[in-house]
Order: sequence, then C-alpha cells, then structure tokens
Amino acid sequence: MKYFSRFSIWALALWALGAFFYPQSAAAESRETRIVLGAVLPLSGENASQGIDAERGIQLALKTHAPALAGKGLKVKMVMVDDRSDPEQGKKVTRALIEEEHVQAIIGPFTSPVFLAMSPIVQQNRVVLMSGSATTPKIRKAGDYAFTLVTPDDRQGKALARFAYEILRARQGVILYLDNDYGREFQKVVHREFARLGGSVDWVHGIIKGTTDFSAILEKVKDLDPHAVFFLTYPAEGGLLLKQARDIGLEAPFLGGDGVYSQDLIDIAGEAARNTFASAMNWRLKSPKPHVRDFVKRFTTQYGLQPNLYSASYYDATTIILQSLMAGKLDAESMRQHIEQSRFQGATGEIHFESDHAVKKPIDIFKVEDYTFDYFQTIMTH
Repeated sequence: MKYFSRFSIWALALWALGAFFYPQSAAAESRETRIVLGAVLPLSGENASQGIDAERGIQLALKTHAPALAGKGLKVKMVMVDDRSDPEQGKKVTRALIEEEHVQAIIGPFTSPVFLAMSPIVQQNRVVLMSGSATTPKIRKAGDYAFTLVTPDDRQGKALARFAYEILRARQGVILYLDNDYGREFQKVVHREFARLGGSVDWVHGIIKGTTDFSAILEKVKDLDPHAVFFLTYPAEGGLLLKQARDIGLEAPFLGGDGVYSQDLIDIAGEAARNTFASAMNWRLKSPKPHVRDFVKRFTTQYGLQPNLYSASYYDATTIILQSLMAGKLDAESMRQHIEQSRFQGATGEIHFESDHAVKKPIDIFKVEDYTFDYFQTIMTH
C-alpha cells in the first residue's frame, strides 16, 4: 500500500508537470472525436449555380452547429467534391470519399441521376446519403441508407398536372421532357395524372441533354395549339425552349418541375419566361415560422444575400446529419435509425421521413414575375 501511494503521488506529479508544459489546445484536441463528412454537389457545369447555393447552406449549418458539436467533443471535417451533374463522376467521387476519406455520411447529390448512381455504392459500404434536392421516385428502392428531404416527382408530378387542369383549366397538353431518369419518371406521372383528371396529352417528346435548337419541336407544338406545355427539363434546355417558343408566337403557359425552378432559367429566357410556372418543395422566404426566420437571418448576415430553396434544404440536410452525430449516432446503422425515427424542425419546416426515406409535404407552385419566381399557390399532395 505504501509503494502504491508513493507511485500515485509520482504519477500525479508527472501528470501535473505534463499538463503545465503541454498546450491545453493540444490536450483538448486529443479528447476530440474526429468525424469526416462528404458533400457531393455540381460545383461546375450546368447546375453549378444551384450547387453553390447548396454549398452555402451546408457551410452555414457547419458554422451554426460548431459550438454544440464542440460541446459534445466532436470535430467535423467536411470534404466538398464536384460531381458536375455527371453520374459517372458521382460514382467516382463517392468511392474516393469512402475509400480515401473514410466519411461517415455524404450530403448530396443535387440531381436524381447522380443520386441513383451513388446509392448502390453507399448501400454496399453502409454510408448514409442525404440529398436536399433529388426527387426521383426510385428513392424507395435506393437502399437502407439513402434519404431525400424533398417530395418525390410522383407526388410533384401529380400536383403539377392538377394545377394545370384545375387552376389553369387546361384540357389539352404537350409534354417535353429531358431524356434522363429525372425527365422520364416525371413525364410518366404528369401524363398519367393529367389523363386521369380528363385532360388530353396530344404529344410526348424526349429532349437530348445539350440540345440547343428546338425549332422543329416547337413548330409541331405550335401546330397542336395546346392549353399548356409541360417542360420537364433543367434550366439550360428549359431557358432556350422558352426563348425559342416565344420567338415563334407560342404563348401557352409552360409548366415545369423543380428542375427548372432556378434563376438560371430566367436569366437564359429573359422576357420569354413570362407565363411560366414551376413546382417545388413547400418553402417560402417570408414565412413567419421561427426556424425559417432564424435561418434567413443567419444566411443574410453570413452571405449578404437572400437564401433560396436549395440553400435552405441543404442547410437542413446537413443539420440532420450533425444532430444525429450530437445524439451519439456515430456509425451508419445507428445514424440511419435515428434519422428514420426522429422529427426535425428546420429551415424548410418540420421534417419526418416516411418508410420510403422521402418526405411528404405540400407542393408550392411558383410563377415568374418581374424576372424572379414568386410564390403562386400551394397544392396538397396525396
């Protein structure tokens, strides 16, 4: 006992001496749990502006929650990579994040085709994937670890068709869609729902990504004289469609999904964006809800500009992952279960994932007014 006491005294003295000379920051650092997260976004290419909007939301969430993370002994490193909206690039950077950076979760990607390309990889490696924008209905078969916090296109497509039929009183329509996973799935739902309501779809035509001359397509559309044109594309193709349609006197309302809900579309189309509508997740900049107002204030202070839907949704996507970490869910399985079972209050309202790992919310319809998308009407989803 005497030897043990003397040893304890010497150990205590050595510990105190070490603590005196050893920097406190280094000692604290040794007690931190380091977490690596990845973010996969289009930081270049056709969706770069939306990718940058999303990145701002992610960075703001990291800054906002940094004190709470530190209080839990967590230090988060975010590795941001560019997928260029290319599914093959998405697969490549996903493997790199998992194999080289050893990420616990990935935020993104922005587009549905990249999401579908990444989901088998995260499923195989048991890494949580949280998108703030992918709307593919195939989320239901994307695996146990893939989530999206926006309403899928099957519900969004129904809302868009209902808006055309019930609000715009359209009875004849044409569907122009981008010939990829996003466009093909979206057009099927719009076509089916518009017909179910009693409308007639007179022509359905797929558009190849990167097309710039739509003259032949639009001449046929003009001859059909539809009450509404559904254009289920991205801003690059959608903006040119609008511009060329108005140039030949095609003045029917154009209705798109969240793929065209972007200032880029208006910048490309200019005045031709008149009488254009887009569906998107239920979110409003001027909402009186406290969580929304707090987010808008933080974002405006940080960046000197107003946030948009994608800034808000990726702020929430990041916050959900960070809150799971702060709840002690440091591995993919416990994180997945925590996300499935929890309700979150965020910049986009209350978030609760259904069994299909998507959320069910009303759909907002926006109309181009004064060179911006303004809120027009809310359509409830079933």
